Amino acid sequence: MSQTSEKDQVETSEKGQVNASSTTSRPLDDNEKKELRELYINKNKQLLTSFGPKPEGMSKSQWKKVCKRKQWESEKEVYREQLRQKRMEKRHARKSKIQEYLQRGEPLPDHLKRKTRRPTVEQQDSKMKIIMDCAFDELMNDKEIISMSNQITRSYSANRNFAYYANIEIASFNKRLKQRFEGKLANTRFMEWKNVKFVENDTVKELSAEDKINTVYLSADATETLDTLESGKTYIVGGIVDKGRYKKLCLNKAQELQIPTKRLPIDEFIKINGRQVLTTTHVIELMLRYFESKDWKTAFEQVLPARKLGHEEGAEEGAEEEAEEEAEEEAEEEEEEEKEEEEEKAEKEAEKEAEKEAEKEAQKEEEVAQNSNAKEN
Repeated sequence: MSQTSEKDQVETSEKGQVNASSTTSRPLDDNEKKELRELYINKNKQLLTSFGPKPEGMSKSQWKKVCKRKQWESEKEVYREQLRQKRMEKRHARKSKIQEYLQRGEPLPDHLKRKTRRPTVEQQDSKMKIIMDCAFDELMNDKEIISMSNQITRSYSANRNFAYYANIEIASFNKRLKQRFEGKLANTRFMEWKNVKFVENDTVKELSAEDKINTVYLSADATETLDTLESGKTYIVGGIVDKGRYKKLCLNKAQELQIPTKRLPIDEFIKINGRQVLTTTHVIELMLRYFESKDWKTAFEQVLPARKLGHEEGAEEGAEEEAEEEAEEEAEEEEEEEKEEEEEKAEKEAEKEAEKEAEKEAQKEEEVAQNSNAKEN
């Protein structure tokens, strides 16, 4: 095994983050940590000076955001072209692998087979209710709100297309999440979604003692395992994107409200790489898939990517796909955030112009009134 140089170990991406593929699994020593800090500091200095001096009256953090937005604007086409090129290379590599299997007369592994479109079937009612608890708006930043809204739309898509559907309630649908759906996502006609209900109140807190008997709050931190899903029961899923910042958030809320908690049977049925905290979309998809097969292992393998499951075949390809998806989503989020900031800026400028016009009109009226009084005197 060849040794990596210090330069490779601290290689950074264009966004100033450490390139995970070039670092070793061992902890960084003090010198490497120092070098990383210096690289980060230099990267920030370079960014802040790339677009001229900081305007007077603007804070350093505000100027940094402006510079990041300008940098993204100048580099986004190149970045997207790189993503397109990577996808083309991946398609060519896939075709080559398929050809190799065909020449050897061997069956194709699952990760190389094309996913066939599921035939249209009449959906069946699982008779379970899923509450997506979105009462964590203030704990998420703007990008995480965008990601959460995207997870809601993907959850709706799964609920609409899978063989079984659930009655989904989006609870605490207010603040920035509601603003985003009423603004940028208004064209989704979300209030007309079938089997999905949006509620502004925190209905999780409003559950009666009788309701709680047939309710389970799903949390990765719970000690008891969810062995099966039952029709007629209500399952609560935490609607938050926080990259692991808030430990036991959903568990603590459920315990405070005296709602029974359980965790998905991950360890019992599959070997999973990385953190066992799944996205809200994954959890809902797993529950819907479980009703099809009544088998957790099958549901996990249908929903989770090969990389997450630790399969050797397709694990590397799965990791690349997930990285590309995350990069594309991040690019979309950056662009949407940029557009929102520009629109907000334009609205503020329009308001200022309107205020100026109103002041001018008021001054004119006052001058006319003064002239009229002077003539009368």
